[in-house]
Amino acid sequence: DNGYPSSRVAFTTLAIRITDADDQGPAFVYPRCPLANNFCITPAYIAYVKSNNTGTLHVYPGSIQAEDKDIVKNNILYSIIEGFLDWPYMAVILSRYFPLYVTGHALM
Repeated sequence: DNGYPSSRVAFTTLAIRITDADDQGPAFVYPRCPLANNFCITPAYIAYVKSNNTGTLHVYPGSIQAEDKDIVKNNILYSIIEGFLDWPYMAVILSRYFPLYVTGHALM
């Protein structure tokens, strides 16, 4: 539509699960997030995607990162558990279009 008379906008929510191997689960962390026991209690991230974007998804307020709450820091597994775009007559499963890449404890 070339943005005339104005650009179209759509919103969706993408839920990401974080898990590890020990008794205490991991927690999301980022600067200025409200903390309880040194971990973020209300993690929220925002990303903007333009049409035909095939590059890296830039997330704010920072990269999606989690830390294990156990003394022994285990690897963390990230997975998309929810996220659908409801288009007319079609549902798009977001996990097919947003592969997850992990570097250390951060989701890229």
